[in-house]
Amino acid sequence: MRKYPKKHYTPEQRAWCEQYERHTTFEPLMCDYEAGNQTFVDAAQFSVRWFDLWAGDVQRIVGDKIPGAFEALMAELNREGSA
Repeated sequence: MRKYPKKHYTPEQRAWCEQYERHTTFEPLMCDYEAGNQTFVDAAQFSVRWFDLWAGDVQRIVGDKIPGAFEALMAELNREGSA
C-alpha cells in the first residue's frame, strides 16, 4: 500500500486513500492534489469516477464474452415466454 505523506494528507484523507486502495486494488489518482493543482475532494472524486468507468469497461469486455451466456439468456426468455 502506498504511503501518503503527512505534509499533504490529514489522517482522515489518508484513511480514505487507504480504503480506496483496499476496495479497488488501485491507488487513488492524487498527483494533481499533491502538486497543488486540485483539492483533495476533486482528486478523490476523479479517482472514484475513473474507477467507475474502468469497472464498466471491464464488465462490458469480459461480461459479453462469457461462453454460453447468450444461449442461456435466450433459453430463459423462451421459458418465460412459454409460461
